[in-house]
Amino acid sequence: MRRVILLLVVLIMVGCASTNGYLPKHAITDPAEGISIPHPVELEKSGVKAFTNFTAIMSPDFWTEIVAGGGVFPILGYSEKAGKELGNLQKGYCYIADVNWWGDFLLQCTFVNSKIELADTKFVIFNRDAGWAYKLNGQEAYQAPAEGTDEKPFGYDASKFESDDEYREKFFEKFGMTFKQSNQFFKNYFLEKGIVSDDNLTSVSEVVLGTPEWEAYKTKLAFSLPFNYKLANGQIRSGHIPLEAFKGIAVEDPGFTSGKRFVKDLRIPLLALPLTGIAYPAMIGVSLATSALIAGVDDSWTGYFARAKVIRWQLAPTFRQVVAIYKELLKARDARNRQLEDELSNR
Repeated sequence: MRRVILLLVVLIMVGCASTNGYLPKHAITDPAEGISIPHPVELEKSGVKAFTNFTAIMSPDFWTEIVAGGGVFPILGYSEKAGKELGNLQKGYCYIADVNWWGDFLLQCTFVNSKIELADTKFVIFNRDAGWAYKLNGQEAYQAPAEGTDEKPFGYDASKFESDDEYREKFFEKFGMTFKQSNQFFKNYFLEKGIVSDDNLTSVSEVVLGTPEWEAYKTKLAFSLPFNYKLANGQIRSGHIPLEAFKGIAVEDPGFTSGKRFVKDLRIPLLALPLTGIAYPAMIGVSLATSALIAGVDDSWTGYFARAKVIRWQLAPTFRQVVAIYKELLKARDARNRQLEDELSNR
């Protein structure tokens, strides 16, 4: 039974679509751009003088769009100085860079702007088809009405985001986070883990081309995204997938039409398997299988975008559940480690 359940979990492949069916301009519709980023040589060719990197927490929801363990997601920045018009938003990208000790997956976000230019900018991250939006701390951009009030819930509406300047300004005011707010979030985050950070803690770094920091960036990127691809237009990109696999994915029609945004071959990440026994994988397997049946996966379990019946985002709650349980296991690990340390120190 366990073997059947695990096989079911590994083979489940589903599609992706946003609930409102509207595809905004900041969505990543090119399959190649969804699994790769510009190679450093492209920054040199474009005449970029400096760019800014920073870290954000990835929502577990994003696992529904990940291809072969990696992915790239759009991020936008708004500042009052630039103005609230859609064309004045700063555009960047985030890719999965790491997972930390406490089970949070981290996004590395990049803007081709200097740190000073982005100082007061408020950032929001989107899933790949930009049907959902998230804060830099990984929380969905959604505000429920206060209990006992007549307030309406406020969240992300992709169509309204593009067409309504006032709505867009209010959206960034509520959910956008600046570098300063991000730094404070991480200080509180570490404090909750029992770690007191320095006052100058920050994940934000500016890289000036031609400096030692630039060389260090290229070295680190080559480790994180070790494969390089030259596209038909001559652009060179870096990614996590070997070239032969990239060739197939990069030319696929992702099905970016209303209600049919499917990406091929999602594999459920069994994050917690190394830490558990038989019962836990079985529990996850049953949960995922149930969610898949509710969502309407086709009988063959192939889930190719051309004929898959499931909307990938319908499985987001299951991913949240898996990650939440995974984090609880890590907490138990830490508690056990502290107990052992206390026992050893009292000997």
